[in-house]
Amino acid sequence: MSNAKYGVSVIICCHNSGGRLLKTLLHLAAQEVDESIPWEVVIIDNASTDDTQVVAMGQWSRPSVELRVISEPQVGLSHARARGIDSSQFACLSFIDDDNWICPQWIQRVHDHFIGNPASALLGGPSSPAFEVAPPDWFSPISAFYAIGNQHERGGDITNSMGTLLWGAGLSVRKDALKQLWEDGFFFSCSGRKGTRLTAGEDSELCFALRAYGWQLHYDSGLELRHFIPKGRMSWSYARRLLRGIGRAAPVLNAYQLGLGRGEKGISLGSRVRESWVVQSARSLRNLIRVFRSFPVTCVKGTEGCNSVLQFDRAIGEFVGYMSLAGRHRGVIRRIRNAAWNKKNRSS
Repeated sequence: MSNAKYGVSVIICCHNSGGRLLKTLLHLAAQEVDESIPWEVVIIDNASTDDTQVVAMGQWSRPSVELRVISEPQVGLSHARARGIDSSQFACLSFIDDDNWICPQWIQRVHDHFIGNPASALLGGPSSPAFEVAPPDWFSPISAFYAIGNQHERGGDITNSMGTLLWGAGLSVRKDALKQLWEDGFFFSCSGRKGTRLTAGEDSELCFALRAYGWQLHYDSGLELRHFIPKGRMSWSYARRLLRGIGRAAPVLNAYQLGLGRGEKGISLGSRVRESWVVQSARSLRNLIRVFRSFPVTCVKGTEGCNSVLQFDRAIGEFVGYMSLAGRHRGVIRRIRNAAWNKKNRSS
């Protein structure tokens, strides 16, 4: 299957997860998996100040499967995931969040997929919500931003599908593919979530990069999880912060689309101008102004339930993202375009 050790490593990145982790572990312990398949649970305690470690060690009810708690003192999802990858011992990695309740066949399906699809590096599936309180009316149209719903209409190879790639919640990865990517100089440009900061984009970066490397992405509609949504995430203020974080990642993800589009030699002068920071940030500013001018009252008031407010927040996040890339935007695109892992452009 790969150079790594046969089996599945479930990695759970935790930051103050003591109140959420128990149910996640109960669903993991209830896995229905062939006894010949070795697997483990790796808990990454990412600078928690609560009882995350105590809950993790004290509530694991499947002694035949090893559970380890590893500390990562540097706050940030990217740091926690990197620690989890380094600490895992098996060839298949499955990242589930501390509030993801996976189906009983999860380990078996992940294992069987990577065994049967040697060209596949990433695997995702659908998620359904488990609400602590009834969701407000405005939630349903933006549920995808909470990693809720069907990511794709069909299962199988979605490498070249349009739209959303694969969410980080419940994302399973071939470890050797990640190692190859890292060895060829890949690193994340998006920051990922840090504590309560709702930054985003790393998952899409990984999808873009592995696809450019030549790996396939797959979707399994039977790889189901329930995503617990606590009361606090149903607040309007949380939704607005979430949309700003998603917007802030957009400039980097746009840089991937530009950088992966064609090789350096195939870029005309006009194309270089269009993808410049000045043009891209001006486009972002125009969109921000357009949304505000269309809905000035609701944007200023932040009226709860108004989609225009969320559009405005996302546009603000995107413009702020471009401002943070000032002086670096062209360099990010060039780095992606000329990267060793960008096999498509290297062979063109």
